[in-house]
Amino acid sequence: MNFLYFALELYIFTLFRVSICQLKEEYNEKYWNDMSKNIINKKIENFNDNGMNIDKSNKPKNIILFIGDGMGITMTTISRIFKNQQESKEKNITIFDQTQLFYETFPVTGLQRTHTLDLHVGLSCANAVALMSGQKVNGLTLGIKPTVNQSRCDIREDDKLKNLISIKALENGLSVGIVTTARLTHATPGGSYASITDRNYECDADINEEDRSKCKDIASQLLDYPANKFKVMFGGGRTNYIPKSTSDPIDVKIPGRRLDGRHLIEEWKFNNKQYKNVLYTSDELRKLNVSNLKKESQVLGLFAPSHFETYQERSENAKKYQPTLDEMVEKAIEILSKDNDKGYFLMVESGMIDIAEHYNKGYEAMVETVEFSKAIEKGVKMTEEIYKNQNTDNKVYKSKKNQKTDTLVLVTADHAQSVTFNGYPLRTSPVMSMLTEPSNTERLWDDKPLSSVTFTSGPGFVNNWYKPDNLSEGYIRKNLTTEQLQDYKFLTPSSYLSEYNTHDGSDVPVYATGPMSLMFTGEYDNTQIGYMIKYLLCINVKNEMNICDKN
Repeated sequence: MNFLYFALELYIFTLFRVSICQLKEEYNEKYWNDMSKNIINKKIENFNDNGMNIDKSNKPKNIILFIGDGMGITMTTISRIFKNQQESKEKNITIFDQTQLFYETFPVTGLQRTHTLDLHVGLSCANAVALMSGQKVNGLTLGIKPTVNQSRCDIREDDKLKNLISIKALENGLSVGIVTTARLTHATPGGSYASITDRNYECDADINEEDRSKCKDIASQLLDYPANKFKVMFGGGRTNYIPKSTSDPIDVKIPGRRLDGRHLIEEWKFNNKQYKNVLYTSDELRKLNVSNLKKESQVLGLFAPSHFETYQERSENAKKYQPTLDEMVEKAIEILSKDNDKGYFLMVESGMIDIAEHYNKGYEAMVETVEFSKAIEKGVKMTEEIYKNQNTDNKVYKSKKNQKTDTLVLVTADHAQSVTFNGYPLRTSPVMSMLTEPSNTERLWDDKPLSSVTFTSGPGFVNNWYKPDNLSEGYIRKNLTTEQLQDYKFLTPSSYLSEYNTHDGSDVPVYATGPMSLMFTGEYDNTQIGYMIKYLLCINVKNEMNICDKN
């Protein structure tokens, strides 16, 4: 018996040591690069076995990465049904949920894992870095090595990740752009350029007074490499760049946030002023004549004081000044396609899907997902048209009659959100409804209907539960109606009360179309996407894999 106890203890100790050793290995970029190289080699071997060749002549010239923040498979499912039901109302005909969202029609799909180095359930910041670098980092960080002490605010040059797609693209002469409906200083866009221990340090006002002089907030990094070389930056968050003593240039009732007195937009414009273009409104975006831009031109569009307002909830002010995501995508592609034969990398984020989900605004999250799909459709069709117009008389183009585009388009999420589509709702019922028909659901313990869409946690709890009196220890469920859930202002019910909903740790889909899209089949880590993009654009460092290295 003692021997058995000893053997068990030895086994547990060995497992613990192996886990610790692996975790230490995961702190190194090499661990993730080797994993990616192994997957690529297996794919190449599989293609060769099936008579397909990986040829550098088929590489994409450009890559667009669309990120639906928080857009897990459940959000895509209910948004698809929602879209069809809205069309059914508008056209007064019966349409069920078979018509796909545009990105669901892509010929290639895969699944990616979304954990961070330290968390099973990932965060937007660390997951953005994984997608942009091919390397795992710790939870709240942006652009720094996982070995950096997160309690330290000052970042040295040696602490920074140098393997970001944006950096490698610029080093190899490609143009870079980012587009988002969130603040440009937020987690996902910040993953393309920022280096900081806490993604919440978007402005100096967000940093405690003791550390303010040591930290370079995310907004101020607009002036640093690589962000200062981006050709396009479209998003929100104007007030993070403006001093507190200055009003927002559009909404003058809102003051800037900066405590250091710096006006970062003016500072950005100061260097090479003749090539700098700043836009504040959708009208300015539409009127920007791209044909007048020089090769060195850069365009900064800050279209909202903070995040964009959701498409469903836009105020009259937002409708007047805030462009839609598809408008920003269209202009970004137009700019990036001009005057650079080496190509471009563009990251596009629909940031308000996640924000809406966090606050249990299920209706608004579905609307944002449908709008995201429209922006993707605009991007795909536009790049196909540009390719056709630029290459009709080109011999290479004529030899590739089946190739419709030179742009690889990827659509994925940084993580999912904790939302369920449950019960047995009839297909004739609204996607967000209370399941009252006996055929729809097994009766719950309190004999009240179940909501077809439910968040795990968040403020929607108060719409779902109430306390009969202050002396009661428990809560009683409210008897909600489908009509209430059809009001977009009504918060979707949640099971637990909290300030906002949490992320979901499940794998999220990857949709791909365009040159070499077949490389994105299967199940893999999110770091594989970052490495694969560098591989296909031939911007990896020399000792790593590049498709251009193949004969």
